Amino acid sequence: MLRAIPGASKRDRQLFRLIAETGLRVGEAVALHVEDLDLTADDERLLVRGKGGRLRTVLLDDRLVAVLRTYLRQTGYRHGPLFRAERTTAAAHCATSQPR
Repeated sequence: MLRAIPGASKRDRQLFRLIAETGLRVGEAVALHVEDLDLTADDERLLVRGKGGRLRTVLLDDRLVAVLRTYLRQTGYRHGPLFRAERTTAAAHCATSQPR
């Protein structure tokens, strides 16, 4: 699945990698905020709000931590949603829209 996502789509690649490697539900992953991510050395983890609003901790391996650090550095995100919608121009939207 990751091979099908264009390399230029950093957000989508990181989102699907996180889901695949942690077993998060899609809704849990897209609801994550930067503040839910703790990248303290040797204690890297996510605080996830699951079904029924229950909180749980998901530990992260070193490889995923490196990917997330790179993603945060590239995006400059320091707070708010971790996986934000990408902005598109009206021309780009029209070029990719399917006729109804």
